[in-house]
Amino acid sequence: MIEGKFTAPGNIHLTLKFLGEITDEQIDWVDQALSQITLEPFNVKLGEAGVFSKRHIRIIWMHLLGANEIQKKIDQALSQHFKPEERFMSHITMARVKYLKVDKEKVLQFLEQISSSNQPELIDTFTLKKSTLTPSGPIYETLKKYNTC
Repeated sequence: MIEGKFTAPGNIHLTLKFLGEITDEQIDWVDQALSQITLEPFNVKLGEAGVFSKRHIRIIWMHLLGANEIQKKIDQALSQHFKPEERFMSHITMARVKYLKVDKEKVLQFLEQISSSNQPELIDTFTLKKSTLTPSGPIYETLKKYNTC
């Protein structure tokens, strides 16, 4: 049906702010800024499944509801050195598609029928991660973990 690669369970994450390549000095500054964020623990839950482009399906995602406030606080904390996100859509990448072996309309109809459990998950931490791309997939390393309150 779909030729591509599913996200490895250990690599499933929500990117709240992509920083790109930064220096060790910038990492120290980011760490200090993120350490100042205070926010009560909050609930998130999965929403609908979807794609970014119905014309050329390359990414299949699940919407994650409830993460917008922390994303705004991170944007605000880092605004001195990083441009705020223009269009944040909290999502978890489930698969990267190389090509479809079936009609894309069938894939889109299938994704519309997916329903999440709607079981909320309490979030009380967030992390600063380093991503290294390799031929076999990304490697994520946690640099720092922060409590929400």
